[in-house]
Amino acid sequence: MKVAIKDISEEGLVLEEDIEASSWEMDSSDIKFIGDIHLVCEFKKISNGIVVKVKVVTLRDIRCSRCLEVVRRRVSQEFNFFYESKKLGEFLNIDGDIREEILLDWPMKPLCKDECRGICPGCGRNLNLEECICSKKIKRKEYHGSS
Repeated sequence: MKVAIKDISEEGLVLEEDIEASSWEMDSSDIKFIGDIHLVCEFKKISNGIVVKVKVVTLRDIRCSRCLEVVRRRVSQEFNFFYESKKLGEFLNIDGDIREEILLDWPMKPLCKDECRGICPGCGRNLNLEECICSKKIKRKEYHGSS
């Protein structure tokens, strides 16, 4: 989002923009952005600079780090920026700063839900959907192995 400094007043300037998610190249093996990144930005001029309040809404496919299922999530984020007047030219372009904030808020281990039970390391079943059969396998092996 690029804004002419002269268009920003003390009363504020609110702008909305949709940016194609693929143009910011933020996808990873765990998270894929779907559609547009929706931005609502409020710019306000203060005595020594400009304050920008940003709200970002994205739609993401997230691969859970525990069960490996993919879930679609709408994610809302809010953050603020301050830019000193003496360091600004004619325009203020905040796309890079917004992209960086989105990436900094990236979860280290994305989860489908907080209480995800993951995958059993023995039988490989998704414990959110099925019961573990490891104990049944052990009993069968013991039974068949004793003859």
